[in-house]
Amino acid sequence: MLPLLAGIGSIAITVSFLDLKKGSEVSTAESIPCVAWLHAWHVPYVESALIEIACIRSRLFEYSKAATSNLDSEVAFHSAGDVLAYSPRAAQIGFFSPFPNMWFSEKSSYQSQFFRAVAAVETLVMYVALLGVLLQFGLMFSTQSGVSREQFLATVALLFFSLIWVEVYALTTGNIGSIYRVRFPMMLLWIGMGVLAWQRVLGWLELREQRKYG
Repeated sequence: MLPLLAGIGSIAITVSFLDLKKGSEVSTAESIPCVAWLHAWHVPYVESALIEIACIRSRLFEYSKAATSNLDSEVAFHSAGDVLAYSPRAAQIGFFSPFPNMWFSEKSSYQSQFFRAVAAVETLVMYVALLGVLLQFGLMFSTQSGVSREQFLATVALLFFSLIWVEVYALTTGNIGSIYRVRFPMMLLWIGMGVLAWQRVLGWLELREQRKYG
């Protein structure tokens, strides 16, 4: 559900920042320079932003079609429904790639293998941090967790902002190398929150044990 909401949020962000053109109402399934678009929402500015996303995605894959780190290069957007339906997958790629089956490749050069190994370590740290954040959300319902409602809402706001950031980029490109580099500032936010979450979780478990045997 959260990735889907982020997809909707990414649409709003894109509408705000893209250079939208007036008079974008065109007939159903009218062809534009890069994609054929089926107009179903009839919301001009929103659909213009989604068309821009579809065009950028098409052009980037055409430009980097020889890249070995592309994912879902066969996926193209032709309607607003296509973008929303792909939003959870975009969030998965944006946050969890490179996936374990991509960490090592015998066909890669030694230099490429080194960078893949570094990426693997960073991704593992990210996985652990995300698990800590999830545990933190679970503990916030406990009166002993020490997490106030304001802290929880602030955490959700920050993480949702970063989710939209990553979502927008993952919708426009499936090149893992590009996503890995661009998402780094947002990943620092998640990792930092994950470390704090694990610290709080471990502290809560220690307090629980003390009360149990004390």
